Amino acid sequence: MSIIKYAAAKINVLLDLGQCFDDGYHGIYTIMQSVSLYDIITVDKRDKNITVDCNIGIPLDETNTAHKAAKLFFNYTKIKSGVHVFVEKNIPTQAGLGGGSADAAAVLHAMNDLFNTKLSIDELCDIGVNIGADVPFCITGGTRLCQNIGEVQSRLPDFPDCYFVIVKPISSVSTKLAYASYDERDDIRHPDREWLLNKYCRGNFAEFCKNTGNVFEQVVLVPERAEIKAIMRKNGSVAEMMSGSGSSIFGIFLTKASAQKAANDLKRNNGKVYLTEPVKKGIFDKVNIEDIYS
Repeated sequence: MSIIKYAAAKINVLLDLGQCFDDGYHGIYTIMQSVSLYDIITVDKRDKNITVDCNIGIPLDETNTAHKAAKLFFNYTKIKSGVHVFVEKNIPTQAGLGGGSADAAAVLHAMNDLFNTKLSIDELCDIGVNIGADVPFCITGGTRLCQNIGEVQSRLPDFPDCYFVIVKPISSVSTKLAYASYDERDDIRHPDREWLLNKYCRGNFAEFCKNTGNVFEQVVLVPERAEIKAIMRKNGSVAEMMSGSGSSIFGIFLTKASAQKAANDLKRNNGKVYLTEPVKKGIFDKVNIEDIYS
């Protein structure tokens, strides 16, 4: 028996950082949004062992987030069995789009169905946080304020109808190095996050887009960023920023026509370009196939 799940990428439409805790994690204050760009996860039951395969060259051993998710699921449920996981990667890696976290979230959802364990979303999140700080959000998805290390979530009003053009430049960013660079600085300019949250929740989308930001942009160098943002603005974006610790950059567009024009212009000179929309969950049983391969 196979279970297939579609794992949505995430973007950070607001991202601020706080202090570094004793365990090495940083306090974060971020509004995350699930978008219509998906990895496809297939989980098959086996008598024993956990194996992972993928359509691209990524580590498939116990360091892989899908492998970690399966192992922790078995540990939590005390089930003696095995699984084979196949990951079809469509979300680019080292991009700040949560691809690895989304894969782990999909494995937990799939195994919950496969073994009929009926774990609650809260229980899945309790397992997921041991894999990574973004995994609980990827389990729930939609639009959420995430705090502490990311596991403290507050559901927010749905993101307004719009389009996200996401660019993954040729350059990549190490999350570990991005945080180290942040820790070396004492002159970080922080967004007025409570004010921004208030504007968002009250529906003042224009003010939110005008003033939102990502503190990593002050410490992470992405050579293509200025050009990408300029092309987005030329085509009518209402906000442009980096997602997570990078290197991807996204723009928010109010019409599909302007988003498509920006995507077409960006495809000429920059890495991979994705035209996406906000979605209301992190994990799906079915999606529009055009969202995957467009």
